Amino acid sequence: MPELPGLLPFAFTVFSYVLCVKLAARLFRRARLSWMHALVFGFVLFAVLFVVGAMARALSAASVSVLPSLMDLATGLVAQLAVGAWFLGPRATTAEGAPIGLKGGALLALITYGLVFFLSLAAAIVMPFIARLVGSLT
Repeated sequence: MPELPGLLPFAFTVFSYVLCVKLAARLFRRARLSWMHALVFGFVLFAVLFVVGAMARALSAASVSVLPSLMDLATGLVAQLAVGAWFLGPRATTAEGAPIGLKGGALLALITYGLVFFLSLAAAIVMPFIARLVGSLT
């Protein structure tokens, strides 16, 4: 049971990603995506980004010419677009029931990337204010 608190960040990451991909599907021409496919996409993408991020950090350590953060962002975006095209393309459907295809899957993944980016940015801005508020209450 002591391992359970260590899994909470992982579970929160996947859960928030599932919510973002469902919202992106809703925003993207009213595409339909089942909760199960969104959940599997969240797990697959988490695993792929973990491996790609580790490889990108190893490569950026070998060459000093590129900023590691920029390398992480670029490889993460490319990996997300590739996994989105491969996984979401045949599984997400339009309102008429036709699959959105590889291009549509990549666009859906790009919309999800944007939603996660803005959610992360909002959290980075709001969290210091919450910490100050909580600190002033104690």
